[in-house]
Amino acid sequence: MEDGVFQPVTLNSLKDCFKDLSFDLYLLMPTGKYLKAFDRSTGLDFSRLASYETKGVKHFYVRQSDFHLLDEHLARSPMLTLTNPEQPFEKRKKAFLAVMEQSLFEAFALGSPTQLNVTRTFDALRLSLQGDRDFLDTLSILLEVCPRTDSFIKHSIASAIYSYIVATMTGMTSERSLKIILFSAFFHDIGRMKLPENRRLAYENKSIEEIIEFRRHPILTLETFPQSFPFADEEIRTTILEHKERLDGKGYPHGVKGPSVHILARIVAIGDALSELTLGMEDGHYYSKAQAIAHMMADEGHFDKKLLAPFAQLILQGSYPNVA
Repeated sequence: MEDGVFQPVTLNSLKDCFKDLSFDLYLLMPTGKYLKAFDRSTGLDFSRLASYETKGVKHFYVRQSDFHLLDEHLARSPMLTLTNPEQPFEKRKKAFLAVMEQSLFEAFALGSPTQLNVTRTFDALRLSLQGDRDFLDTLSILLEVCPRTDSFIKHSIASAIYSYIVATMTGMTSERSLKIILFSAFFHDIGRMKLPENRRLAYENKSIEEIIEFRRHPILTLETFPQSFPFADEEIRTTILEHKERLDGKGYPHGVKGPSVHILARIVAIGDALSELTLGMEDGHYYSKAQAIAHMMADEGHFDKKLLAPFAQLILQGSYPNVA
C-alpha cells in the first residue's frame, strides 16, 4: 500500500497510449489506500486494462512526483504519432501496431478461452508482421495515402481487427489469408477521400446522384492504387471491391450475389459494418457494440450469418442460435 498525494488519470486516456511506462499506476481502494495496479518496470497490459474496464474501473492514480511523467506520456499517443507525417517510419510503424493491439482489446472484454486464443494468435501475427516485407511495403503505401484525421485511421484499424477476429473464428490459419484480410481492411475506404469532405459518410449523401457517387467508393479506392499492391494484388483488390456487396444482391458497386461474393470480402464486410456503426459513420448515430450487433443480425440478406453469428456471440458473450 502507498500513501501521499495522487492525481487521477482516466482509464480511457490510457487506452490511447504506448505500453511502456515511466511511472506506476495505482487503484484507489474502498479503504482509502492506494494499491499498485501497473508497475513502470513491466508497463501497461491491455488485457488487464480491458478487464479493469469491464469491472467498472474508470480512473487510476499517479503519485505527485510522477505528474510530469504522466503529462509527457499522454502527449505521445500512438494515434498522434501515426497521423504525424513528420515522424520517421519506424516510429509510425510502432504506433500502428500499438493502435492495432489497443483495438483488439477494445473489441471485447477478455476472459473466454476463445478470446484468449484469438489474442495469442494475434500476438504471434504481430511479431511476424514487424519484420514482414509485405507488411512494411503495404504500411508505407497506407501512410502515404491515409488522411491526417484519426477517425478514418481508427476505422481502418478497427475494421481490420474485427475482420481478423471473424477469420480466426472460422478456423482460418493461413498466414497469407489473414494478411490479405488485414491489408484489405486497412485500405478498403481510402476511396472516400476522393469525395468532397462533407460527403464521405453514407448519411451525408442526400440526392440520388450523391448516393450513386458515394457507392462508387470501392472503385475509387482501387483507382487510388494504379500500381499493383506489394502482396496478393488480385485478392486484395477483389476483397476491397466487394466489401459493400450483400448476399441478397442489393449491395454495391456491382450487385454481386450469394456465394459469388468473395469469402474474404464477406469477412471484411462484417468488420467494416461493426466499426462504422460504433464510430457513428453509418447514420450519424453512435451504436454500442450490442446495438450494432443487433442491427447487423436483423439486417436479413446482408451478411453471411454463418460468419456473423459466432462473432456476435463472442463479442457479446451471449447466445445466438445456430445458423443453418
